[in-house]
Amino acid sequence: MPTLLIATSPRSTWISAPDAESATAIRALLAGRFDEVRRGGRLDPFAIDVGIGVEAMDAGDLLLGAGYSFRWHADQHPLNRNGTAWGIPVEED
Repeated sequence: MPTLLIATSPRSTWISAPDAESATAIRALLAGRFDEVRRGGRLDPFAIDVGIGVEAMDAGDLLLGAGYSFRWHADQHPLNRNGTAWGIPVEED
């Protein structure tokens, strides 16, 4: 399974897939438990927003159970990176 990228803010947790096939698979797995992400006014076809707190943790648990792993997205500030995001284990670069 591919490694997904994750970034957090106080209001959102974004998960980005490396390719269109993976993005389609994670959308199907999460079955509507996410919001689309827009960057610069355009829909980002590889990213989803899984919310914060319990919603983000549940989405992460589903993806981990399906065999995905996580790394920090380049947008995540280095001081805000630790071993987990809402209980989701995140590998360091």
